Amino acid sequence: MTKDKHGSDGGSLIVRKFLLVASIASFATATLYFAGAFNGDTVTAQRFVDLQQGDKPHLGFRRAHAKGMCVSGHFESTGELASYSTAAIFAQGHTEFLGRFSIAGNNPTAPDLKAPVRSFAFVVNPATSQEWRVAMNTPPVMAVATPDAFFQQLQALSPDPITKQRDPEKIKAFLKHTQKAKHLTSGKPVTCRQIVLLQSATTA
Repeated sequence: MTKDKHGSDGGSLIVRKFLLVASIASFATATLYFAGAFNGDTVTAQRFVDLQQGDKPHLGFRRAHAKGMCVSGHFESTGELASYSTAAIFAQGHTEFLGRFSIAGNNPTAPDLKAPVRSFAFVVNPATSQEWRVAMNTPPVMAVATPDAFFQQLQALSPDPITKQRDPEKIKAFLKHTQKAKHLTSGKPVTCRQIVLLQSATTA
């Protein structure tokens, strides 16, 4: 009896160890898969960060809209919309908000007047279950509609690592093969304004 009992316990221990190792391996595999480790073409958050960061990181600053100024205040509600919504923000009174004005780009020391985009993002009623977030940019349109197309846009507008200049041919190729971006050109040559619009969307 003792031998059988020990043998059974030993077998159960082996099974438990196997299941533990299999679980860890499955979790690690799933993590690497969703991180894009098995597909170099997969657009991931880290690839976005790396591309927007460029070849000169500014440690301690945001990768996009690195230069900005924070603001705080109150959102004043007259209460006239309270009958149309249960959202606390529409009740009469004031609600705290936190926000940030910023300019486009990853350079925290960039001149304000050279930035093609100005942005304002804010959160109303922070740290509650009814938090409202709003982000606004000066460009009237976005040149693309999906994350993948946005990443391709970033690639098209990235400066050459040697010349530090953008490649007009890459931009034209992007416009040609991106259906939504085509509407910016309507078959006409790419203009400076269209490139600014693309830059605006890129750095948003």
